[in-house]
Amino acid sequence: MAHTSGRTPARAAVESSKEPQGARRIDVSSAIPLPKFPSEGLALIKSSFGLVDLASISEVDGETRGFTEDIAEILPGEHTVKIRVRSGFVGAEYIGSKTLSFRARAGHSYKVEGKTKREHTFAWIVDETTGEVVAGKKS
Repeated sequence: MAHTSGRTPARAAVESSKEPQGARRIDVSSAIPLPKFPSEGLALIKSSFGLVDLASISEVDGETRGFTEDIAEILPGEHTVKIRVRSGFVGAEYIGSKTLSFRARAGHSYKVEGKTKREHTFAWIVDETTGEVVAGKKS
């Protein structure tokens, strides 16, 4: 199951912490960075951004991701990810999508990557912890 509430465990901990009496609450929700490493017992899956190729996560297990949600915390186990791929430059760009399935492992970080070549879209998922391609094929 994907973590899609928009609140990472770190953000939830900050929001639920007790404030000293008389303290003013400041909204820092937009200032809390997204996790770079998975929380204990979870895995991360991230989008990738290059100069020419962009691969973003559009769905995890059938749940649509927001345009700016480029990192998702997920439970270990089997997951299906829809990847939106864009290659090229303005005026000469190609857009496509691929759906891939993979088995996530706790404590691992995964990155979706891809490229389009005219009518063909290539996408793959890399386990950043091991360097192994765990789903799809590199072009």
